[in-house]
Amino acid sequence: MPYLVRRPSAYCEKWLEADRIEHDVEHFRPKASIARWDVPAHLREELRAAGFRVNQPHRGSEPGYRLLAYHILNYATVCKECNSVLKRNLFPITGKRSSDARDPTKLASEGALLIYPLGSHDADPEDLIEFCGASPQVRAVSGHDRLRALVTIEVFGLDDWRGRRSLILDRMEWVEKLLWALQRRHRGQDASNARKAIERLTSTTFRHANCLRSFRRLYEKNPVEAERLYEEKIRPLLESYSPAKGLS
Repeated sequence: MPYLVRRPSAYCEKWLEADRIEHDVEHFRPKASIARWDVPAHLREELRAAGFRVNQPHRGSEPGYRLLAYHILNYATVCKECNSVLKRNLFPITGKRSSDARDPTKLASEGALLIYPLGSHDADPEDLIEFCGASPQVRAVSGHDRLRALVTIEVFGLDDWRGRRSLILDRMEWVEKLLWALQRRHRGQDASNARKAIERLTSTTFRHANCLRSFRRLYEKNPVEAERLYEEKIRPLLESYSPAKGLS
């Protein structure tokens, strides 16, 4: 049997498996054209209050980043939902667009409202977005970092129960598995194997890494609060879910 290489999708962190046709190599900055994004009302208010506006086509589209079409730092491996359905050729910014740019590491002045999740030339997504249970939360209370987190969550539907139910349920199931390992370690039950499981589940290359690492931090700081969050927010939804019937 061939070895299966699994890696998380760069935006939503679901598993991408080597034996499935579910990968897209996506251009972070679209190569052909930039489409207009219909900014949701609540984000328009956030932008206005923070003194920013979205720089994008008033109608139709405008040229994309043709010179970045083959730049390795403009690529990301993502699921088809994130790329083909949600992001498509959107790329909202708050600054001036540099369509003729040749180096994506020198475009900070554009004020990109999406987070490039790979490498070190952009912010670490975990510095901008954390999780409360299975729900993404914005870490910054104000400024451009807050807007980037909000827009990234919105564009990729990271908290969209209707549109991405299976993604959110998958997060919940892995939080549950992590909780069991954390509890076993805490109680000294097979602690060595529990520690190994915790390290595997919270590694940066595991599925839902940000979510699971956030939950681990919460448990290690306040296990009572972590268990309460699971009992009140996660377990009831998991128990109400039936693969055959959906949510009751």
